[in-house]
Amino acid sequence: MGCNTSTQSKVSDVGAATAAIAKPRTPSPPAAENGVTTEVPEKQESVPVSVAPVTLQVPEIRASRSASPASTKSEPSYSHIRLLLLEGLRRRLQVAGLHGRRPVKKPLVSLKNWKARVEWAKQHLSWGPREWANHIWSDESKFNLFGTDSIQWIRRPIGSRYAPQYQCPTVKHGGGSVMVWGCFCDTSMGPLKKIVKTMDRYVYKDILENTMRPWVRANLGRSWVFQQDNDPKHTSSHVANWFRRRRVDLLEWPRQSPDLNPIEHMWEELERRLKGVRASNANQKFAQLEAAWKSIPMTVVQTLLDSMSRRCQAVIDAKGYPTKY
Repeated sequence: MGCNTSTQSKVSDVGAATAAIAKPRTPSPPAAENGVTTEVPEKQESVPVSVAPVTLQVPEIRASRSASPASTKSEPSYSHIRLLLLEGLRRRLQVAGLHGRRPVKKPLVSLKNWKARVEWAKQHLSWGPREWANHIWSDESKFNLFGTDSIQWIRRPIGSRYAPQYQCPTVKHGGGSVMVWGCFCDTSMGPLKKIVKTMDRYVYKDILENTMRPWVRANLGRSWVFQQDNDPKHTSSHVANWFRRRRVDLLEWPRQSPDLNPIEHMWEELERRLKGVRASNANQKFAQLEAAWKSIPMTVVQTLLDSMSRRCQAVIDAKGYPTKY
């Protein structure tokens, strides 16, 4: 699981402490006649934390399939015992520094791809503004008309969960969304294109020909490098033939590497700028997106491009696995 020695030691201590709790004590003969009293130890040597004693009175019950619910009413709740033991385990895990947390969602990186990611990061680790000049970063993204797909957090008083001001409104079927394609480089924010049809290789090639290429010719001239991820529609033979005919230089890109692409953070910037702004339909939403996209200052672009060396170093440190970016 990737635990270090210190964490493994803590878990071992927790397991030993839990086993000590679960181990039954041998009842004395007088106690066995009237019932068994089991007490959970208040303190374990491995983890200095006190647990409130739990006393369970277990009467002698004869094994009988015909026992009625009334006759077994005084039986101990073994599910309750289990819950108490689990609660003790949770407390000891917390003392050991192992808290329950929501896992972050990242792309599954195969053995082959994490090696390719490390190799790519090493090759571009020393690149600076001059090397990244005239590189076009591109991608697609979806924006909801209503709400967001990301996790939302609020702070509210206890007992006010259903108060209107603390609710997160939703609409049936999500309220719709807008899919866009965009790009940018070190000197300019590129065009933002609304994707009306289902995005396939033909739609993508049309965007490259009629949206991206005119902007490039007006802003970058003939010397530029295009970046795209390894989505099947991007790497299809139909699109590859277009790149070959137009003599486009492509940046070699490792698979499953959104954390290396600065445009992913550009989408987050765009969503932040429209936080709280509502749209009644897809056209209005795209108009808002396009206006916000054009208003993003170049300082944001430079900050993202300056992070490329840190992104590469993070991939190397993580041995090719997904990073915080």
